[in-house]
Amino acid sequence: MKKFLLQQAVIIVSLMINFTRAHRFGIIGGAATDIESFPFAAAFLVDNKFKCGSSIISENCALTAAHCVQDLDSPARVQLRVGSTFKNEGGQIIQADNIISHPNYDRLKLNMDFAIIKWKTSLQFEDSVDSVELAGASETLADGTECIVCGWGRMRNDTRTSQLRSVSVYKVNQEICQKDYNSTRVKFHIVEGTMICAGVNEGGKDACAGDSGGPLICNSKQFGVVSSGYGCGLPEYPGIYAFVPTIHEWINEHCAQ
Repeated sequence: MKKFLLQQAVIIVSLMINFTRAHRFGIIGGAATDIESFPFAAAFLVDNKFKCGSSIISENCALTAAHCVQDLDSPARVQLRVGSTFKNEGGQIIQADNIISHPNYDRLKLNMDFAIIKWKTSLQFEDSVDSVELAGASETLADGTECIVCGWGRMRNDTRTSQLRSVSVYKVNQEICQKDYNSTRVKFHIVEGTMICAGVNEGGKDACAGDSGGPLICNSKQFGVVSSGYGCGLPEYPGIYAFVPTIHEWINEHCAQ
């Protein structure tokens, strides 16, 4: 009996890991773009190898997903490449000095999937390096709002790309999104107020692996962080994003100038 329960637990944990977008493919149905269009985009590196996306939110801070950093033993292993269209060359390399995961992050439920990366030397902003404006604590997002997600993840056909890509997706009604995810093998709970869904009903446009931690931009502000989802670009399974307005106070606590 214990062996059966252990096997069931392993299956559940494996399926939950499969939801995180660090473990699956990249921008689906998008197009190549350049860093000048998204100067706040930063490639998150571990031991100088690309792992996730992130966004510059001040001269000394970037925002990413907590699941991208949850197993790191030292910030010395983390670097950010900023100011480059390409994840493996160009721009500047910034050495992380501190990494702070949100205190309420739940690695199984993927709730509050936020982490801050900090460094000592302030960035000098220019056309290819700038901070993104974060949505405020009281801001909401209407269903159907067009948003853009960008990142360096692999494409659906498993073709590796080193160039930044972006795709348009749309805010999905919370109840509809929850109904969709109730039909998956793992009944994934979309936590109202801390998660939002975005995609297209027919599928084919989405974020995925390597895009984790990257920004969801709506109305010229960052409303989400790429967090999780079932598959990539599948019909009726929109992407799940950590909802930025919920961490306004926490961001100010650690990144106020």
